[in-house]
Amino acid sequence: MEVLVLDVINELKKDYGLDENSMEFELIQTLALNNLPPKYFPPNASEGEKKSFLLDKQRHIMVMAAIARAVELVKYPL
Repeated sequence: MEVLVLDVINELKKDYGLDENSMEFELIQTLALNNLPPKYFPPNASEGEKKSFLLDKQRHIMVMAAIARAVELVKYPL
């Protein structure tokens, strides 16, 4: 899940005005990961299984939503 979250954050960082080296970036990544279900692959998992996981549209949307919530909490706290 970490790889997917990092990929999506990198896609969205310009939209949210995030600097990759900032504490804000790391905090958003951490919050998003904490609000997503973990996914582990066994050592014998094929590259196809891993690629399928990363390319799943519904999972991508779920990750985008988690990142958006994390951005709201970090950048616009109440």
